[in-house]
Amino acid sequence: MDALIDFQAAFLDAEGALIRTTPILAQTLTIATSRAGEIANEIDAADFYITSNPDYPRRGRPSPH
Repeated sequence: MDALIDFQAAFLDAEGALIRTTPILAQTLTIATSRAGEIANEIDAADFYITSNPDYPRRGRPSPH
């Protein structure tokens, strides 16, 4: 199984104001985008953007040392 990547999705209203942010763990950006699209539909967001958080600590992530 590929490693999961920490993504952060930010959802915007029609005027571009932030509605909320949500962490998303996914194997690829495509999967994260699909999930963010589902969330956007559920909360009636007009748009969203996604950033990655590669250094964000996750429970169960092996130590680099």
